[in-house]
Amino acid sequence: MTISIVLLIHYNLHYFVIHSVITVDTIPPVIRNCPDPVTSMVSFGTPSTPVSWIPPTAFDDSGVEPVCTNSHNAGDVFFVGVTQVTIVCRDASGNQATCSFRVTGNYNLFSAFAGHV
Repeated sequence: MTISIVLLIHYNLHYFVIHSVITVDTIPPVIRNCPDPVTSMVSFGTPSTPVSWIPPTAFDDSGVEPVCTNSHNAGDVFFVGVTQVTIVCRDASGNQATCSFRVTGNYNLFSAFAGHV
């Protein structure tokens, strides 16, 4: 958004015009390739496993790379159950975009019987 300000000043029988243009960025960054939900098999008897995904990328119309913060990172350890992963990217003007997906850890019950058949 562009804001144009024009001031007309009258001083000592003279007029002065001051013109200023201010550009305000109101467009949030764009996050591309937000991962689909991820399901990981956890060996029976262990409570967790590391889970990886391809991290998304973020772009901003200003040309400056947005700063992204993650609730979890690829390669982190996840426990059995469902965990919501959220990635928030902010541009230099404070506009933000969010990417969220679920990581589900399920027990691999077949691992409990491996070697016992």
